[in-house]
Amino acid sequence: MTSVTIGKASIGNYAFSGCRSLTSVTIGKGVTSIGDWAFEDCKSLTIVTIPDSVTSIGWGAFWDCSNLTSVTIPTSVTIISDSAFESCDNLTDVYYSGSEREWNLIEIGSYNENLTNATIHYERYAPITPVTLTVTPSGDNYTLTADTDYNGVAYAVSYNGDGVLLNVASKQFTGGTATVTPNTAGASKIKFFVWTNTLQPLTSAVTKNL
Repeated sequence: MTSVTIGKASIGNYAFSGCRSLTSVTIGKGVTSIGDWAFEDCKSLTIVTIPDSVTSIGWGAFWDCSNLTSVTIPTSVTIISDSAFESCDNLTDVYYSGSEREWNLIEIGSYNENLTNATIHYERYAPITPVTLTVTPSGDNYTLTADTDYNGVAYAVSYNGDGVLLNVASKQFTGGTATVTPNTAGASKIKFFVWTNTLQPLTSAVTKNL
């Protein structure tokens, strides 16, 4: 078997397990779930598109699909079970039809690092209202904190007395915090702010005079 089209039905447990020659799967919009180990060990699969009727992806559903490089996941999916994408070592891109916030609400089980470490391409970005940023100095370091569950990049931008930009320092902002060490040589003030990974302002800006 090299290709299969699935219409209006759930995909049962072990349905295509071990079909190593399967290169193409068309999942119809009537499919509501992908069962446990449904496509495990389908080593010839390279691309999978899941339609927006599917709400759950079962245990080990794509386990050891070692040549899978990309998967499209809709906002209808709320559960991705343990090991669903385990041993998918070539999975580099995930195309998600929702926003980063919606992606973070999906219940993703253990042993899915190949999925979560892939590049997530979001189809839409939910509007963000910037939250208050707190900046706490400690020697040459500044700790930035904000009450948010978004991740992003924290920036410290140095300016001289004439307002000329001198230097930009940045650090990954995760778990609502980051510590940045700006270059203050010749600077009279530093502006701190955080943007999301999709370049949306996440926090208000804070300026510290030196």
